[in-house]
Amino acid sequence: MRKLLIALALIPINAQSMSFYHKDTDWNFGIRSYEQQDVKWTKENDNRFLEFKLDGGRIGNGATDAQNRHGAPFWERNEFVGEQRMGRNKSYSVSFQFRIVQGFKGERETFFQVHSWDNHCPVYPQIMLKFDNGRLQIDALNERKFHTVTKLDTRVDDVVNQWIDMKMTAEPAGTDTVKYTFSGNIFGKESVSVIANLYDCSNQMLKFGIYRPGRSTGINDTSIIQFDKIQVNK
Repeated sequence: MRKLLIALALIPINAQSMSFYHKDTDWNFGIRSYEQQDVKWTKENDNRFLEFKLDGGRIGNGATDAQNRHGAPFWERNEFVGEQRMGRNKSYSVSFQFRIVQGFKGERETFFQVHSWDNHCPVYPQIMLKFDNGRLQIDALNERKFHTVTKLDTRVDDVVNQWIDMKMTAEPAGTDTVKYTFSGNIFGKESVSVIANLYDCSNQMLKFGIYRPGRSTGINDTSIIQFDKIQVNK
């Protein structure tokens, strides 16, 4: 028996089996991460939602988060990724509610991404939805593999502690491009559309949480965001 226990201890544990998974009864789409820190279910008026908290100075668990890149000495992250990929260039939609409880007044604080990264496809995100110094913006990957920025009028102070409904639809705009359309009060009276480019290896995935650059002097303030009612239709 002792030999058997020793042998079992030497068997590598599948990383997938160690992942943390979250989905609620009013979601049709689950999200997961291989690390869970400062993520918790919270309840209010019998409604349950998921809260993400990110303290300043916390280096993310991404492969390059500890590296000096893109104008920051390191990158801070507390994110979960969707349980299913969306395909390379297929139509789909995602809707969800979010509420900013604290923060998001610093530099490039992202709360939603459309990405394609994996070990065989080390690429930049197609879409990043973020507050930059408290102002909402959409970053879309262009043909030069940089991001084209669309600045919007919404400020974080206008929406803090309010539940926001938003929807994003994705539809092919060409062989290597996708049209993403965002709707909801946070985007103004009209919907906002952007075009983003794809890589040959792209297989889109959705990311929820907080991702931002670290600081070389001082530390970022704590940011907190809550998500609910994630719905994906493919």
